[in-house]
Amino acid sequence: MTRWSAELDADNQRQFAAACDGDREAFGVLYGRFFGKVAAKCAPWAGSDASAEDLAQDVFAEAWARIAAGHVEARGAFGAWLLGAVVSYVITCRRHVWWEQRSVVEQTTELARHDLEHGHVAPTVDDEVCGVLAEQLAALPPRQRLAAQLCLLEGRRTRVAAEMLGLSRKTLTNYKVAALATLRAQMAPAGTAVAA
Repeated sequence: MTRWSAELDADNQRQFAAACDGDREAFGVLYGRFFGKVAAKCAPWAGSDASAEDLAQDVFAEAWARIAAGHVEARGAFGAWLLGAVVSYVITCRRHVWWEQRSVVEQTTELARHDLEHGHVAPTVDDEVCGVLAEQLAALPPRQRLAAQLCLLEGRRTRVAAEMLGLSRKTLTNYKVAALATLRAQMAPAGTAVAA
């Protein structure tokens, strides 16, 4: 460890102690120093619902809430605590929220398809394509549908999607490839291309 990094670590510890005593400016200094690291750690979990920066903001909001509530003592290194316990907590919460929202999305898709089939919505070309895609997604086996939703529609990385579904990356990739093949085969006659 260089002298400079040792001095920075010592200053981080002083800022952490000051933040635990209610000093918002000290917390702001730590925010500036650690935001990039937190965003980088959150990046694999980013998707269409939240960017890495959004997740990093959540991490710092949770960190400050814990500090302000007096649940944190500045004994260990701030970076280790933040990048470990707080990031893990926020990611776990995001995963639970996603699972709760998934059923709502599926119900909404089902209602939209029902409305389209019964003429309650005047379809445009895009609506027709969306309707066909929703129908074909609903017809996929559950794990293929979830793999397609997570990776293709929500933009999740394979590792994250695999963790969310409790699968290995290879298995998740196999489900995604199978879903794409089925979607391409079913939608090609309608003149709709499905890209990976």
